[in-house]
Amino acid sequence: MSPSGVLVVLLCALWCEKAFGGAPCPCKDSRLCEPVQRVPSKEVFGFGSASWRQYDWDVVTTIAWANESDTELLCHAHKHNVRLISAANRPEKAFLNGSEAAMVEWVRSTVARLSSIHFDGVTFDYEAPMDPTDTHTQMKYAELVKRTKEALAKERPGSQVSVCVPWSPYDIDQRSYDWRALADAADFLYVMAYDIQSQILSRCIAQPNSPIEAARYGLNAYMRLSIPPSSLVLGVPFYGYVYGCFNTTIGDTPICAIEEDPFRSVACSDAAGSQWPFRDMYRVYSGELAGVCVSGVHWDEATQSPWFNFYSLTDTKLQQQGENKMMFRRSLTPSSCSATIQPQHIPVRQAWFDSPRSIRAKVRMAKDMGLRGVGPFAFDQLLPRDGAQIKASPGLKDAAGEFWGALGEIRQADAMTATGQ
Repeated sequence: MSPSGVLVVLLCALWCEKAFGGAPCPCKDSRLCEPVQRVPSKEVFGFGSASWRQYDWDVVTTIAWANESDTELLCHAHKHNVRLISAANRPEKAFLNGSEAAMVEWVRSTVARLSSIHFDGVTFDYEAPMDPTDTHTQMKYAELVKRTKEALAKERPGSQVSVCVPWSPYDIDQRSYDWRALADAADFLYVMAYDIQSQILSRCIAQPNSPIEAARYGLNAYMRLSIPPSSLVLGVPFYGYVYGCFNTTIGDTPICAIEEDPFRSVACSDAAGSQWPFRDMYRVYSGELAGVCVSGVHWDEATQSPWFNFYSLTDTKLQQQGENKMMFRRSLTPSSCSATIQPQHIPVRQAWFDSPRSIRAKVRMAKDMGLRGVGPFAFDQLLPRDGAQIKASPGLKDAAGEFWGALGEIRQADAMTATGQ
């Protein structure tokens, strides 16, 4: 290369360092490495990017916890005006007994990291207990969020800062934060209206992961703290829980007594169950797994949630689904499947999950309440990454399309506006 050519390369490298925080843009169009500037009037904000090629890019607006090394995703998302959001990296180091210098350094390094990967913001998901009298720590957490947002607005205009919060502000799982201060500091709060049975104070039985009236109650509670609905995004689950029942028959009974598994000083919790993504729930209730007997999917009107009972003639396939508690014992004799009375020595399971119908009910509630948006944990729990598995289950692909259709209802007649307008 000639000396003049070397000079051109060096000048280009210096320009990239100044424009893109030290990392060259991997996209053919360098403008795709700039922060997304268009702001949707309604958000579809969700987590996970492993199966991003299966997403509906006319629906999604923000992907949190996106793969920071997937440059193809970066270029594709920004081409569709979809923001990519990183997880806040151990923010407690900056506000739990940390110095002023520690907070300054945390904000600086976070902004530098986001600039280097060309991302559009950060989401805070701190979920440790906090004493309601510890106002100093509450204030410092909100201050960290505020400074992060201010620094990003200066260095990467158009960036987004959000905070994940429990389904209700009333000391859920011993989390007593200053919710109003966090809402003021961030662009919005992502209300995690799932794992609502983390502390079961009533009968120790299997219950819905995301009952709609509990979600409504929590949202109203946040608004009673003078947090406007435009600062709230409703988080919905694309997963459910499978519980082992003490009951001896399967039938259609909704009552499934579960073992006590304590969580943060409460004896009964959803820790007694195992989280299953929707795609695995579907394989069970649709009959795709041989030797699995299902009572049929039922609808609980009060909670707007589906559920089903089931058992397995062998434990192997269900263990492969990821179950890790109260494992199925192998059956010695049964050769036929009965949905009424299961063979002896085979435990009954009960599954509570969310379906397109239950998600649509929550989306419509969010619209009626005037919320900023909705979004799942997590996008990747709908479909497997393996294209061959998707082709082998056309019904699952159709169901995933119904989920996206439900989410899309929040964005109907969505008017896109430029930042600052």
